[in-house]
Amino acid sequence: MEDYFSFYELEEKFFLDLAELKRRYYSKSRELHPDFYTQDGEAKQEEVLALSAYNNDAYETLKHDNGRMEYILRMHDILGEEGKNKLDQMFLMEMMDINEALMDLQMDFDQVAYEKVISEIKSIESDLYGEAEVAMRAYDEDKDVSRLKIIAKYYLKKKYLLRIKDNLDKFVDA
Repeated sequence: MEDYFSFYELEEKFFLDLAELKRRYYSKSRELHPDFYTQDGEAKQEEVLALSAYNNDAYETLKHDNGRMEYILRMHDILGEEGKNKLDQMFLMEMMDINEALMDLQMDFDQVAYEKVISEIKSIESDLYGEAEVAMRAYDEDKDVSRLKIIAKYYLKKKYLLRIKDNLDKFVDA
């Protein structure tokens, strides 16, 4: 089956017009509604059902920045299998400090230390996004796949930071 962008007749981009994506999703949803195919044979009904499911998957993937980013990276075989991607040592060292702070918080919660960790993570995310945004916007213009390696590094680091933030959320819920 064609890729999600082709399915919606959209250009492959990191920065999509989400209103246009939604319009095309609803148009496909109407076009593929099972009620229009009740008189068709079983094979046609199954095909329409599969296309309808594909439409839903495509929309759910493309409407979210992270999903769209992962999809584009996977389309171009930039991301390896889960757990096989490598992060650079500098980033991992920085994360080791944050993970140590998390362990300290688990043993003895301190609101000031908690807020400091949150602030550090936001700062790291902001720095990472700056470089990645330039690469994503440039890719949207020129489709130079060499830019995807920069974006993949950002994606993997962002994913790592999201796991840390999930751990931090446990302190708030406790």
